Amino acid sequence: MALMMGENNRAFIRDMEYDDDASWAYWGDYLGGSVSYDVNVADVPCGCIAGVYLSYLDNDECSWNPQPGNTTPQCATIDIMEANISGFNSAPHPCEFGSCDTQSQCQRKFKDDCGEDCYGHNSNFKINASESYSVKTNFWATVDANGVPTDLVSVETVLTQGDNTVTIEQDCPEYLEPLAIELKNNMMAMSVSTYFAGSHNEVSHTCLDTDGTCNSDLKVENLVW
Repeated sequence: MALMMGENNRAFIRDMEYDDDASWAYWGDYLGGSVSYDVNVADVPCGCIAGVYLSYLDNDECSWNPQPGNTTPQCATIDIMEANISGFNSAPHPCEFGSCDTQSQCQRKFKDDCGEDCYGHNSNFKINASESYSVKTNFWATVDANGVPTDLVSVETVLTQGDNTVTIEQDCPEYLEPLAIELKNNMMAMSVSTYFAGSHNEVSHTCLDTDGTCNSDLKVENLVW
């Protein structure tokens, strides 16, 4: 499958073409598994962010309907990818006991974790974001005596482009622990979005060329669960 996303948009991956109930979302058993896809963020500039997320979803506080502008739903999510032409981040948000941290305590950024030459806007970087690359997220887990996944140990993100591969890992099992139930019991749905993040944002840090708009196009294809 392939998905094209224009500026300032959001969509959930669904089993069927209905959106009146969260049960139509595609639910995956991610604990001990992985999700991979090819992505192109060449047209997602510094001040914009393209994201792929797993979100706890229901028909109440954590629904996929628009929320009031002054409301931040306290719902568990995993930022599998927040990226643009300049940077790539990944972060879990366990929101234990219905309360989310203002900022994830286990956020990982490719430029911080594997060096300034890991990811960037041209061929001088290991991952050249002006061209398509592959993303694979592994949800590493412990298993019981029967080989059934139990606890979430870490979330590993691997970017591949040609012969180049770079990896970051959210290795914070105590912080990740509350997410294990949602990931194991088909309680998290996948969404894709693009939005304007401003001239100072978590992905790009400082942008000198943003004009306050987000004329971005995101392409995600070859999704494999």
